[in-house]
Amino acid sequence: MGKKQTHTFGFELSSLRGLSGVYVFRNANGNIEYVGTCKDIDDTKENWKSRMQSHHSYSGKKLTDEVTFMDVFIPDQSINNRGLLILEYLLIWYLRPPKNLPDGLGTHWRYFYWSWSEETVKAVARDKYDSIITTSVEEYLRSFRIKRIHRAYESDGSFTKYGSIREVGFIDESCLNNSVCTCFHCIARERHNVIFNDD
Repeated sequence: MGKKQTHTFGFELSSLRGLSGVYVFRNANGNIEYVGTCKDIDDTKENWKSRMQSHHSYSGKKLTDEVTFMDVFIPDQSINNRGLLILEYLLIWYLRPPKNLPDGLGTHWRYFYWSWSEETVKAVARDKYDSIITTSVEEYLRSFRIKRIHRAYESDGSFTKYGSIREVGFIDESCLNNSVCTCFHCIARERHNVIFNDD
């Protein structure tokens, strides 16, 4: 009996099966590379495995060897497609990941223009898309639980293809809340502040 394939390009995805979420690809230094979304439906439609395969195989691929882990924001699973996209676009507006910006920072990402202030973004989210954010965007993003999935490697450096299924729990990441902290929210805040100071 052969081993069950449980990894896709090094990611063990079984803990995400049946879940919808927004994922953030990060490199070994924790830097943010790309933001995407997956509404896991079933094996014949969109699912996490097909999303990873598309990012690795298609032109302009996002899942490069530099990506070493991803953080997955898990919203309430009653969320509809538009609500999931609002969360994705909000993260893209806040972070401006380089692989989401083929035309540079002078463009916009669908719902939100880069030049908009935080209050404008929140007002547009509320008035046009019925997405109510009562706190700062940073606090809003902190309200979501995150699963962290690390890529697994073999001794020869290749990505793991087979292995035992391991449940990946929600991360409870300690935050140093200073300039050397590498938790997701500190890295995100630093990137956001640098971008807006440069604008």
